[in-house]
Order: sequence, then C-alpha cells, then structure tokens
Amino acid sequence: MEQRSDTRAPDARMTALGVGIRRHRARMTQTELATKVGLTQGSISSWEKGVVPLTCQQVALVEAALGLRTGTLFLEAGYVNLELLGANAAAAFAIGKLQAALNSLGEASGDGTGSLLHPVAPDHGAPTGG
Repeated sequence: MEQRSDTRAPDARMTALGVGIRRHRARMTQTELATKVGLTQGSISSWEKGVVPLTCQQVALVEAALGLRTGTLFLEAGYVNLELLGANAAAAFAIGKLQAALNSLGEASGDGTGSLLHPVAPDHGAPTGG
C-alpha cells in the first residue's frame, strides 16, 4: 500500500506556534506532551510542523502541560499584536494584580470563601452569613 504524506503547506503563524511548542517542551518528548494533553504523538508532531491547526482549547491544554501562562504561545507566534493592545494591556495587567490582591485579602479574612464579597440576601439587602 502506498504511503501518503501530508501535502498541506504550513501557515507561517501555525509554524511559529509549532516552533514555540517545540521550544517550550525542551526536555519533554512529543509522546510525553501528548500523554499530558490526552492526544497522540502524531498530533503533536503535526502541530510542531505547522500543518494542522490547533484549537484555542488545545493551545490552552498544551500551555498548561508545559507550565506556561495562558496566551504565551499565541503571543510568541504573533497572533496578538501588542501595539494594538496599547493601554488596555497595562490596564488588564493592573486589574489582574488588583484581583490577586483582593483574593489574598479574602483568604486572609478566614471566612472560608476566599473572597471579600458576600452574597446579599434578596429580601433584606443585608449580607448573609456572618
């Protein structure tokens, strides 16, 4: 039986995404990464060659398996243009820092909710539980 090769031409950004995956998995084999994300070694190989596109969910799974922050691979591959983000990126960063600070304050409050926000009782308008 004749073996068919994949004849699809790689897309530049998909290739860059694949290069990022390969670089970040430096000490991990394709098979090990495939096991972590629940796919086959062939899928990882195709992604790294840039011939098969990944879904956003697959990219997120790969990033988690590699210990990367969400969006790292897209950013490095040029899918995100930082110039277009402008002040929004700085604002999002500041909001993230604020959320982290609020979460740590909520955990320190000892109320077990991990949040400074408490549900409001619909009939009285007063905070519940405490």
